[in-house]
Amino acid sequence: MEMLQSIQGWMLQNHQRNKGLNLSKLRVAFFIGLSFFFYQISAQTPYLDSLRNIDQSGKPDTVIFQILNLQATRSDSPDSALKYSKKFYELTKEVEGDWRMRALQTLGNAYEEIGNHELAIKYYFEALEIAKTISNSDEAMMSINIADTYTGIEAYEKGKLSYHTAINIFEQTPSLSNYDSTFLTASYVNLGDLYLIQEAYDSALHYFQQAQYLAELLDRQYYLAIIRGNIAIAYANLGNDTNAEDEILKAVTFLEGQGEWNTAVEFLQYMVDIYRERQEYQTAANYATRGYELAKQHGYKRELQNISFKLYEIKKLQNEPSEALKYHEVYAQYRDSVINRETIQRIADQRTEFEVGQKQAEVDLLTAEKRTQQVILFSTAGGALFVVILLGLVYKNYRDKNRINKVLEDQKAQLEALNSTKDKFFSIISHDLRGPVSAFSGITRLIKHAVQNKEHDDLIEISDHIDESVEHLSGLLDNLLSWAMQQQGHFPNVPEKLNLKALTSEIKGIFSNMADAKKIDLKVNVQDGINLWADKNTSMTILRNLVNNALKFTKSGGEVKVAAEQHENMAVITVSDTGIGMSEDKIETLFQLQGTKSDFGTSGEKGLGLGLQLVYEFVELNNGTIEVQSEEGRGTQFTIQLPLFESVSQGLLHN
Repeated sequence: MEMLQSIQGWMLQNHQRNKGLNLSKLRVAFFIGLSFFFYQISAQTPYLDSLRNIDQSGKPDTVIFQILNLQATRSDSPDSALKYSKKFYELTKEVEGDWRMRALQTLGNAYEEIGNHELAIKYYFEALEIAKTISNSDEAMMSINIADTYTGIEAYEKGKLSYHTAINIFEQTPSLSNYDSTFLTASYVNLGDLYLIQEAYDSALHYFQQAQYLAELLDRQYYLAIIRGNIAIAYANLGNDTNAEDEILKAVTFLEGQGEWNTAVEFLQYMVDIYRERQEYQTAANYATRGYELAKQHGYKRELQNISFKLYEIKKLQNEPSEALKYHEVYAQYRDSVINRETIQRIADQRTEFEVGQKQAEVDLLTAEKRTQQVILFSTAGGALFVVILLGLVYKNYRDKNRINKVLEDQKAQLEALNSTKDKFFSIISHDLRGPVSAFSGITRLIKHAVQNKEHDDLIEISDHIDESVEHLSGLLDNLLSWAMQQQGHFPNVPEKLNLKALTSEIKGIFSNMADAKKIDLKVNVQDGINLWADKNTSMTILRNLVNNALKFTKSGGEVKVAAEQHENMAVITVSDTGIGMSEDKIETLFQLQGTKSDFGTSGEKGLGLGLQLVYEFVELNNGTIEVQSEEGRGTQFTIQLPLFESVSQGLLHN
């Protein structure tokens, strides 16, 4: 089972590495690999469960081999996988047979992961020689690994040769297991994929049909639908429109019946790309319209965004500007899931009503409990013979009454605080969202004027302004909803190992356009190897708000810098700027939600006043600390300390 999962994972990864292909070929290769193996990869057993399932009553060497194999194949970083694979390899140097083959395969996987294809192939071939002495199945699996690696470096002829080797072994095996039959099906699909990339569509169709035959025998209906889609793509490239449409519609119909509407929309999008490249715009538009309606019917926003953009491009090519504008508006709407002001207030009202109703239900329950106890008290006051029991009940009732009263007082205080927070929440919304929302009214008039005068270039510029407003409004909404969830204790916090350099690189990518627009030098100086133990969503919110504030309050030509270093068990992260700075009075109340007005940035940007409070609360949520140093006119520096992964990893392993 481990071998099956490992090879499937490498198959998927190698499909994703196919560089240098044109766009439609790359999409075909990626989608085939992703669709075919997603189901089995998603069924992998968690690492800790696998450790628990190891039979520790066996030989010590065997137990160690099993643990190292798991650590190598389930590591969350390429460096860690390589480290454990080398240990596994060294310990099996004097071992023959299955464990040595696995060690070589695992080491090949690790080198493949870090991009050293030459060493990966070397160890795969060594594993192949041992596999020939064990079983036909293992020999075929190693050939598939080699084929995948050759495919990843675009050595397609060698890749095809290795796939043919694996297929011949499977076909000559008298009785195949379900696993072997599945891999034979996969080999047919991957071989067809290579022929499809090389535009040898007849050969691609042949191997896809072989895969279809096997999938029918195995009764793998979902695989069969995916393969039919591949067959349709091959037919379309061969110009056989009738068979292409027949197969794609069969696949889409089945996927719709299984509730896999998003996959059905993906197939329709690939057909759109094929017919668009062939300049058959009406056929492409027909497929795009069906995908659009399907995505809209089932609420797939990402697919709706993608398909509406394709329709926008096709309508431009068909010289239908009004239709193109309509679909571009849909694309812009769904790109950032813009929520209007009334929806925001309705969400806030529903959240508050739910919380108030929940508190009131608890009060009613406690009041009913109080009445029940009083009834018990009066019913037991029957006579002198029960005086002792009655006194005990009176005492118990008195104590419970005080407890209930205290709980009621606490509930009342919570309700008052909730209502106060709600009022403050709405006052902030009405103040800071008035400007961005009002801006849309002016934009709509500009759109109307541009359409009437057929000034299409102006429409493109207007769409850029809409994008900027949408991005600003979306950022405000993210902070609002995160703040509201945190106040009610509903914000999820799942700590994990996070590479700080990757996080800060992503933040730089998000704000690079904003920095370029203000001519600010945005620098990120974070060494690789600093790993945090923190929640990813809250950590991204912390960095995003601090960098956003730094850019907002820094003048054109200034500098914003993100840096980090390790100190004992903590990562020390600094976000500094050369901006306008803050007074001491401002710093004292910086992390408190006060008033209804927010500060203006150096280019007139507005904020909701929630960002820094979120930063403060999320830093504490991740067991960290935050400090700020600032001087008016000289800039500001925020210093955050968050736990290092290495400081807690030992405790996790012991647990």
